[in-house]
Amino acid sequence: MLWNKQLNEFFVQGRHLCISVFILTQHVTGVGPMIRGNCDLAILQPIFDKDARETIARLFGNMHKDLFFQLMDDVVYDKNLEGSTPQEPKKEVRTMFINAYENSQNPLMRFKWYMAEDPGPFRLLAPEYWKEEDYDFGESGGSGHSVDIVDELDAVAALSNFRF
Repeated sequence: MLWNKQLNEFFVQGRHLCISVFILTQHVTGVGPMIRGNCDLAILQPIFDKDARETIARLFGNMHKDLFFQLMDDVVYDKNLEGSTPQEPKKEVRTMFINAYENSQNPLMRFKWYMAEDPGPFRLLAPEYWKEEDYDFGESGGSGHSVDIVDELDAVAALSNFRF
């Protein structure tokens, strides 16, 4: 993806074609310099890697890097809340939005933050996708059945011993 010519052209031409392109990456340098240089919006979560922080400051900070680092450290955080476990994380997360399309020296115009709120129980995708899952787990009130994978493997193993 770093040097993909078609992706670079599509990303650059997208604004002229009224197409929004979203690219998510864990590594700032995971996308090529042409794409990074043409980003209109960057959303930051905590970044600890020194090189990545310097790259973001250079591309999007529009201020001295030490001031940008201080702003980023004050705004962006990911805190574990009381009772948080790896299986059931409870977090308070704040992200920073950088409006790179704003040609302004005013940090109030370029930088915004957003704090995540717990949406409660939810499922992605359409309800039809979950219909079979609900039935299998008995959540729909039906007479759902569970499947024991060990029983299935035992049945397959028994077939392998059968001689035709």
